[in-house]
Amino acid sequence: MSGAPGKYCKALLMKDLRQFAPLDRAVRGRHTPLNDDAIVYIHDNYVVRDGILPENAAIFDDISEEWKSFCQEKLGFAIPDFQRQSMAAEQGA
Repeated sequence: MSGAPGKYCKALLMKDLRQFAPLDRAVRGRHTPLNDDAIVYIHDNYVVRDGILPENAAIFDDISEEWKSFCQEKLGFAIPDFQRQSMAAEQGA
């Protein structure tokens, strides 16, 4: 699993994420299938979870540059500026 979830996530429909083939394959291999209308959350570390909390199950955590590009370009995923500033301040503290 990738690192712990951060402080920002975005809700998306599973059908939108299925466009990314590696994620679609990973989801199809799950014991509990997710339908296209399921709401999932992409976190600021690009891990997809079935909820907003760190203890929610990770659905997809194979983070690659290809995945990040897909999230940014196809899904419009971006951490808001206020969140980046907060994260930078915490790392500098």
